[in-house]
Amino acid sequence: MKNLTTKETYFILFFIILFSLFIRIINLEKNPNGFTVDEAQFGYDAYSILKIGMDHYGKFFPFYFEGLGYGANPVFVYSIIPFIKFMGLSIFSVRFTSVFWGILTIIGTYFLTKEIYDEKIALVSSFLVSISPWAFQYSRMAITEIVSAPPFIIFGILFLIRGVKKSDEKQLYLGSFLLIFSTYTHAIAKLFSPILFFSFIVIYRKFFKKHIKTSILCLLIFLITITPVFYFTFFDIGNRRFTTVSIFDENYLNQNREKLNSKYIYTPGLNLLIKNDYFVYSYIFLNNYLSHISLDFLFLTGDQILRHSIRGFGQLFIFELPLI
Repeated sequence: MKNLTTKETYFILFFIILFSLFIRIINLEKNPNGFTVDEAQFGYDAYSILKIGMDHYGKFFPFYFEGLGYGANPVFVYSIIPFIKFMGLSIFSVRFTSVFWGILTIIGTYFLTKEIYDEKIALVSSFLVSISPWAFQYSRMAITEIVSAPPFIIFGILFLIRGVKKSDEKQLYLGSFLLIFSTYTHAIAKLFSPILFFSFIVIYRKFFKKHIKTSILCLLIFLITITPVFYFTFFDIGNRRFTTVSIFDENYLNQNREKLNSKYIYTPGLNLLIKNDYFVYSYIFLNNYLSHISLDFLFLTGDQILRHSIRGFGQLFIFELPLI
């Protein structure tokens, strides 16, 4: 197959973006069915800030939203404001925010994959993201802030890689900021992005050893950027969300202990282990982890929570299995 010209490459990318935009905005107000309370809360807070500068709790330009009482990350809510400003307050304008972040993910996938491989693989990758069930689902609803996380992570890694390849300090600083700023988008990024950031430094440790000043500044950007969100997550409103979904919640711990007891009550030795909290914590963690890399979750039935997956599909298409 002949190499694509730059003009041909960008024409195909433009077509992928146009196609992705079309399948995301068609019938957007009615599908998914029902405007959830989370979507309404995000939209109302954004509208309230646009009009009077306060959320529905009366807080002036809050750094971290209280949401429905368990905290909401700021990036997604604030990003709704310009769409309400220019499109008016509607289900469409609120959900279109997710469309916007979904399209950015597709564009970012192209440029990151191109940086690592080539234009052809980049085009295939961006197209697969555009039709993958998980990406399609989350970019058609405003139920969760997670849709705003991938663009920051993808572009952050892109600029970090470019910065190392070209010894470009500005791109390294920008990449560090974008990657760590993703912690303001969704709870999972608060764990994933710092691990990814330090993993990047370890992988390219030879480069960073030669550029000590750049390494120190990248670390400073990391610390300065993550400190506020770290505080609000563990010592303020965000801690409510953590305690609600954490495996260390006492009620959740006891529920799983009861399940194990009912299943292994007559198993010598194991019934004694079930009395130990650390054993139950380990079981919960391992069970949750394995369920998220199972064939059922990834390719067959998807997430059991209806709003987080498309019925009849996994989070990915079955033909993507060989790629993994």
